[in-house]
Amino acid sequence: MGRKIIYIVIFLLHNFILGTKGNVRLAVEVGIDDGSYRIKVDKDVWLVGASPFFYIDGIRYTMDEGNLEFQNVTQSFGSGPGLLGNYSAYDIHYKANETNIIATVKSYASPNLLFQVQYVDGGNNTTGYNEWETICGFPGFEMDSDLLSLGYLTFSNRNIDTVVSGRWNKTAFIPDSLEGSGPVALFDHTGRTIVISQADNFMAASTWRDKTNNRLYWGIMGGVDQIPVNFTYQTTLSFDISIRKGLCMWGFFLSSFIYYTTTAFTPRYRHADISRQYIGYWTSPGSAYYDSPGTGNTYEQIIHDVILESQQNGFKYRYVQLDNWWYVKSTDGKIKEWSPSPTELPHGLQALQNSSGVQFLAYAGMWAADNVYVNGSDSDFIVENNIALPISQAFWDKIFKTARSWGIKTYEQDKLSDTFLSMNSTKTDLHLANDWLSRMSSAAYRNNITILYNDACPRHILQTLVTPAVTQISVNDDSGQWSLGVKALFVSSLPIRLGKSVFRTKSGHGITVNPALKEVIAILSGGSVGVGDSVGSSDYDLLKRCCNNEGKILSPTQVAKAVDGQILQAAFQDGSGPIGEVWSVLTYIQTKDIQHNALRYGTIFAYQLQTEFIASPTSTQLNSYDKFPRSVVYSLDNPTSVYNFSDTDPFVIHKNDCTNNFCLFHTAPTIDVGDMECIILGDTSKWIPMSDVMVRYINTKQDAIVVSVRAAPKETIKLDVLINRVLQTYPVQMDENGEGAVMISGSTPSVTSPEPTSHTPSISLSISVIAISLTITSYFLLIE
Repeated sequence: MGRKIIYIVIFLLHNFILGTKGNVRLAVEVGIDDGSYRIKVDKDVWLVGASPFFYIDGIRYTMDEGNLEFQNVTQSFGSGPGLLGNYSAYDIHYKANETNIIATVKSYASPNLLFQVQYVDGGNNTTGYNEWETICGFPGFEMDSDLLSLGYLTFSNRNIDTVVSGRWNKTAFIPDSLEGSGPVALFDHTGRTIVISQADNFMAASTWRDKTNNRLYWGIMGGVDQIPVNFTYQTTLSFDISIRKGLCMWGFFLSSFIYYTTTAFTPRYRHADISRQYIGYWTSPGSAYYDSPGTGNTYEQIIHDVILESQQNGFKYRYVQLDNWWYVKSTDGKIKEWSPSPTELPHGLQALQNSSGVQFLAYAGMWAADNVYVNGSDSDFIVENNIALPISQAFWDKIFKTARSWGIKTYEQDKLSDTFLSMNSTKTDLHLANDWLSRMSSAAYRNNITILYNDACPRHILQTLVTPAVTQISVNDDSGQWSLGVKALFVSSLPIRLGKSVFRTKSGHGITVNPALKEVIAILSGGSVGVGDSVGSSDYDLLKRCCNNEGKILSPTQVAKAVDGQILQAAFQDGSGPIGEVWSVLTYIQTKDIQHNALRYGTIFAYQLQTEFIASPTSTQLNSYDKFPRSVVYSLDNPTSVYNFSDTDPFVIHKNDCTNNFCLFHTAPTIDVGDMECIILGDTSKWIPMSDVMVRYINTKQDAIVVSVRAAPKETIKLDVLINRVLQTYPVQMDENGEGAVMISGSTPSVTSPEPTSHTPSISLSISVIAISLTITSYFLLIE
């Protein structure tokens, strides 16, 4: 009979902050006799810790093999990192031959844990069995013990092309190593969720699926051969009561507490990203001019023609994406010189900007081994396999300073995974890949240039927590896979958005099958909306559904994400949710009426449904944190037919309506003023009729409602309003500042002067440890 292990509970949380009904307790227990550990939710054991291992001097040390010496468990206290505040911890002391290693579990006053490994004496010859495994493993969890019926969700591969879900057991496929290693969400049938991921060293940290022993480990990638003295790496575990909230809590914990200085999350820098705010013209794969500008044309001439035609049709592109044709290439197609090609841009970018009035999103791929900068006094490159990796801060400072003078506002870094995987040094050096991307970001930020990542694996996405210039990730390949609601659960829980591939506005030529679908999903993704039509082929009526006359994208406040039911059904296949895509998203409209605070407008997207879905505020997760307001729901195809929308009045989304085409539904709150019931539907000619980009605020007066709106100067928008369930349409023309307002009452509506733009929104993003409940709610309002 084995000896009894005495466990000490080191973390216990009542999840009152998040409005849980009753107390949900997360506990971590550590065995003081052997350092074993397990994680419990309420009284149930969810995870059992696996035996740790470490490679030192070419030898694998593990308690399984008896050569890793467990010494003792001690308690410690401290604070940080970031704004996390004080923690209590238990330190598990090990010795691998003569090398001391401390494995720690830290607990904070929030539903999160940090696991940490400290190499007290460093480590030599630490390379693992191969580069695809890890050189160490802590934390790790058993996968063959069927403690509970749990499901899982994780993300992998370039542009997150692989999303995997299923049952958490020894047969589970968990993409790991260099191209995998995304966050892992574990959940029960009710949706309660734990999320585990790397918390630092993102470019060097990996997961490893030990198939021999049926375990999953977090550690450092297998090719790293040297660990410095006192080096640490950390892994985070977050908890919440639903899958969406769990991933939001995970992202909030990393973004707002550990990496609270991430400046891309500040309004000033987000607003600098022109490609997230305005529609653009793209020349990337899938566009009409990706391969060639056409016989006898240059790209310079094509861009002029595109801009002129759009202006003639009352439409405006604010930027143009310049793909890999724009710079000088080496013989193998890599970057020889990142400057305008004299063939395609004979007058240069600055002249093109002056003549066209647009700014630029400029592509960059791999740097050639013989690029013109490689021997410069202010440059430092590592050259391997005909690839040059720029690692000098001075080089990046020079590149982005020049780019700014040319009118480049966003830098698109492609070939991230190709570069990382093709070079030996990026996989063996603990810090090199981090230095490459961090110096790039630092220079871009100083020059007010944002970065779009392409060809990014999960490690690159996590790296954005320490590269604040990165504001978007391309999450679908150039062939155009558009089912992004699940991927958004990962990416948009961080302070970045989903970048989109180009689409054309008319079907045909085997390029774009459903242009409206492509445009809607681009808007719901919260990132760039890129058009790739040839001259004379654009559907401007379709384009105008996504934005105002200045090309500003009318998007929701948040990013659309898959509902929990979709994930639960994919994992358990028990009828717990829809088979197909069902996403939801909220838009918050500010109000000066203290009773409303912010009015909530919902959007529900459905596509490729194989089963019916009963939609309610709860099943669509539009009622995340408090009681959902009295509302109606309607289809954008027929906005005059509205139905009450509540948990007691749900509506059915029929599979036949949303199988081959998409369905788009909107919810709107009812506002009572005297004897008048008012339902403001918005501009129903737009995909998002009540975008907070268009509607500044709604002010309820004693006998009327004032709606303040903004658009292009002198633009006229039409607001559809139901007054006592009778439709009225109110045209509102903007003034020279692009602002307008309308007063709605039981009588004839009147246009009124807009109030000053200094109106202060009631949602705040201030981070305060003292006001943790308010902070969490504010963060979730924007990203959940």
